[in-house]
Amino acid sequence: MEYDVVVVGGGPAGCLAAKYAAEHASTLVVEEHAKIGEPIQCAGLISVRAAAESELPRSKFKRCVCNEVRGAIFHPPSFEPLMIEGQETKAFVIKRDIFDAALAEEAARGGADFLMRSKIVGIKQKRVGSETLNELKVVSNGKELKIKARVLIGADGASGITQRFLGLRPRRLLSCVQVSGIYSGDTDLVELFFGKSVAPGFFAWAIPVDEKVARLGLCIDTAVSTCKPLQLLGTFLERLKKEDKFKSSFDFLTGVIPLGPPKRTAAPLVMLVGDAAAQVKPVTGGGVYYGMKCGKLAGRLAARAVKEEHNRGVSRYDKLWRREIGREIRLGMLLHELRCRMEDKDFDAVFRALADEEFLKTIARRGDMDYQSSALLPAVRRLLVQPQTLALLSKLLMKKHKL
Repeated sequence: MEYDVVVVGGGPAGCLAAKYAAEHASTLVVEEHAKIGEPIQCAGLISVRAAAESELPRSKFKRCVCNEVRGAIFHPPSFEPLMIEGQETKAFVIKRDIFDAALAEEAARGGADFLMRSKIVGIKQKRVGSETLNELKVVSNGKELKIKARVLIGADGASGITQRFLGLRPRRLLSCVQVSGIYSGDTDLVELFFGKSVAPGFFAWAIPVDEKVARLGLCIDTAVSTCKPLQLLGTFLERLKKEDKFKSSFDFLTGVIPLGPPKRTAAPLVMLVGDAAAQVKPVTGGGVYYGMKCGKLAGRLAARAVKEEHNRGVSRYDKLWRREIGREIRLGMLLHELRCRMEDKDFDAVFRALADEEFLKTIARRGDMDYQSSALLPAVRRLLVQPQTLALLSKLLMKKHKL
């Protein structure tokens, strides 16, 4: 079996890569699971821009949507909550399994083939005649196959075989847990809970699905936390019960989020996209928009590369995607490093400094879920002009911890 382009993984990044590659090249998606979109490993909150980036027809996208949100409530450890609320929809709460399946259907309509229940267990590059090919060893429904690919696109997650083949890994990993539960909150607003005692190195959340149900979860940075995420989730849910906001839970899921792309995400005849390349927003952990955007780029370059003698398209991939979102990720990683060093009292000091009604209105107008520097840089500037938080930032920059 031979294809111009083989995509490993049928998530959003992989499906968009396959859709764009299939426009000009024979394309195959190899998916480990029996059904696209399962098991679910995502909180299921995407921006309005990400919805547009998916290119799904309006009728198909509507079937994916549970709820629309306009803003967020931020809960510091001991300071009063801050609210940032817009006038229009900022994000969609989606059913990720239906969303992913719709993207796969669009890729198939565009000409991509899918090989389900199939796992790549070996990759090597071999010279065949005048060209070099990726030779993939695949176990498909219990049978061993060999598939040749001129270009390989790895969209197989934070610890997939394509990443290991290139000898790469992300700088950091977040470990995440989530349940769905009966919850009383504002259906227009996501709630975010901060503090080292809540979720070391990250935060907890309540994402409203409808009037009665929310997705409740948290992530921790494994480099700075000695607690297990499941233990912290239990403590978080107990807190919500005491506040009479949470009653019972169901639909437990776990996952990991990679932060910090490796120095390179491409090699001759191979590109990484999405979580495999840690193309993730470090401040929020969201990766759907970045993954789809980079998937499209990889798909276009892969189709072009199969027609080029020296595969120049693949070699340009790193430079092109970093030009688009590299600055955002670098800023996000800096702020994530600072967050990992913060104690509960530090979070309270930061939120106290940001608690200004006019400033919060400005952030609500200018804030962007995907290009977060639009809100983060004004927030940092505000912190730098206040003596108490300037001293805090200086202390955090000097503070040592095990990374």
